Amino acid sequence: VRVSTQPWKSGTLLMVTDNGKGIPNSKIAEIFTIFTQLGRKKADQSGVGLAIVKQWIKLHRGNVSCESVPNEGSTFYCYFPSATDE
Repeated sequence: VRVSTQPWKSGTLLMVTDNGKGIPNSKIAEIFTIFTQLGRKKADQSGVGLAIVKQWIKLHRGNVSCESVPNEGSTFYCYFPSATDE
C-alpha cells in the first residue's frame, strides 16, 4: 500500500494505492455502500469500512472515489477542501 498527498484545487488530495486483485468497474459504485462485500466469505467481516470512510470524508466536506484495474490494483482518492475554504 502506498499513501500520498498533494495539493489539489483548494484543498488536499489523499491517495491510497494498492497492488491487489482490483475491483471490477461494474462494482466500484457499490463499494461505498454499507454491508457490501466483494469476494469475502469470512463471517467476521461486516462490509462497513468504506461506507464509514465515505461518511467521514463527507462530514469534512470532501469526497472519495476509486479507480481500479483488475489484477493490478486500486487507487482511492480522498479530497478534503481547505479548512478556510467556506
